[in-house]
Amino acid sequence: MGCGASKKAVDPVDPGPGSPAKPLAPLTPTAQAAAQARTVRLLESLAAKEKRVEQPVLSNSERRRSGQRGMTRALLFGVQAFYEQHGALDKTMQDIVNEHGFKLARAS
Repeated sequence: MGCGASKKAVDPVDPGPGSPAKPLAPLTPTAQAAAQARTVRLLESLAAKEKRVEQPVLSNSERRRSGQRGMTRALLFGVQAFYEQHGALDKTMQDIVNEHGFKLARAS
């Protein structure tokens, strides 16, 4: 029995953690290339680390909801470039995680 009056008011400037993310403006080619390069560097650093976390860094109440966790096209192109550089573009995520000794399993 949803009553609109029972819902909290939402600040249009800062809708808070429960609201969906606002769409981003398209990136310029230069900005997209820079974002892609940052993604590759991030994944390279994760792949190089020996120590792994045993559980999520944030508790569930502190994490963003799934509707707020988005991926930009630049991030997706960066992930593609990273796996292509390591010859893993044709592998599924399950193959990467389950393949014994595969060096990128830590970055996935």
